[in-house]
Amino acid sequence: MLRQLRWKSLLAIIVIVGVAAAALAVPDYRIPGIGARGSQDILGLRLGLDLAGGTQLIYQAGVEGEVPTAEQMQGLVSTITRRIDRLGVAEPSIQQLGEDRLLIQLPGVEDTQQAKDLIGQTAQLEIVERICDNASCTAFEDRPSGLTGGDMARAFPSQDQTTNRPVLSFELNRDAAQQFAVMTQRIFSTNITDSPDQLAFVLDGEVLVSAVVNSPILAGVGIIQGTFTAEEVRQLAIQVESGRLPVDIEELSSSVVAGSLGAQSLDEALIAGGVGLLLVLFFMAAYYRVSGVVAGMALICYILIVLALFKLIPVTLTLAGLAGFVLSLGMAVDANILIFERLKEELQIGRTVQLAMQIGFNRAWPSIRDGNVSTILIALVLFFFGSGSANSAVTGFAVALLLGVLTSMFTAIFISRNLLGIVAATWLRRSARLFTPDAGRRDRAAPAGGGG
Repeated sequence: MLRQLRWKSLLAIIVIVGVAAAALAVPDYRIPGIGARGSQDILGLRLGLDLAGGTQLIYQAGVEGEVPTAEQMQGLVSTITRRIDRLGVAEPSIQQLGEDRLLIQLPGVEDTQQAKDLIGQTAQLEIVERICDNASCTAFEDRPSGLTGGDMARAFPSQDQTTNRPVLSFELNRDAAQQFAVMTQRIFSTNITDSPDQLAFVLDGEVLVSAVVNSPILAGVGIIQGTFTAEEVRQLAIQVESGRLPVDIEELSSSVVAGSLGAQSLDEALIAGGVGLLLVLFFMAAYYRVSGVVAGMALICYILIVLALFKLIPVTLTLAGLAGFVLSLGMAVDANILIFERLKEELQIGRTVQLAMQIGFNRAWPSIRDGNVSTILIALVLFFFGSGSANSAVTGFAVALLLGVLTSMFTAIFISRNLLGIVAATWLRRSARLFTPDAGRRDRAAPAGGGG
């Protein structure tokens, strides 16, 4: 029964490692219900600015003494995201820091001034009259009405009183209501034609919404209805509000990392990591023998699983993140060393390999658990303080360390244990010396003790 359980565990290990390897083998793909994952960088991982090169900008939103609302900040992020999309930036990062700051990272962008000019513009909302040339309005001409976001009093999500469907409600200022009434009357009069005109809200040159006018809006208060969900209406209201009440932003700092420097840093980090891994594998195999070889296999499984997690979550990998990953790699080795030292102690007192292995794992687990839990708590503290500041290096280090430590616990307790159990079920168990360098000392010393 125990042997059957071991082989089932081996099958589970093969499946887990196989999925991890497949996730890394394909550069980029789309997971249904989750979205796109991967990139064109090494193993499809998302690289940070210090490895891929690019531009980092930090902005202060609002004016002194006035903190923007959460909705205004959300609208600002949405507006800047649309503007960055025009640059064709792959995997941009826009992160809100505190209540009124934005951290913007643009991998691959080294023309800082172009990015500043595009991002730093104040959002402009226009209300336009769309003259349609066909029934579906796929061919049209937009005519400026002279009405802008400054003419709107507010925009907010609500429900249609008749159908209870989500709609966007809006109100115009009293001075603009008459001009808006004339325009909507003119658009409404085209409903009898084959190509009725439409009313459109345009933000920064992009159409947020366009719709036919079912009745003239004479009092400056109207709704826009359609096949919206409640969340879509909420987002639309935030976007309209961002153009109605544009939030000024002020640049606090900017920095550029050249792509060649980032590539050099990545190459050096990979070489250092590869050399370190080979040295660790050699030491483990030379000193702990069969146990060390099993630990090396578990370590390779650990690396595949962690890198796959980085890609699937996804985690932006920086130099600091690489440091956290390497540190967790050392902790994974440390967990195996604790297990093997306990195994060695049990073998020295004459227990069989299988029994020594079971007792060794049980005795090593409390030390592994307590050490890793302490590290996890530190990583959470680093993540908490790093995510609230512009220091993305701290956050990257904390995330990589946290994922690495959690995975190292899994590989030490599940993968190493089951692989060792399978090896111990073979003919290798007959020689304890194959599992630890000191297993034969007690046997050599036993005749002297027995002669007394």
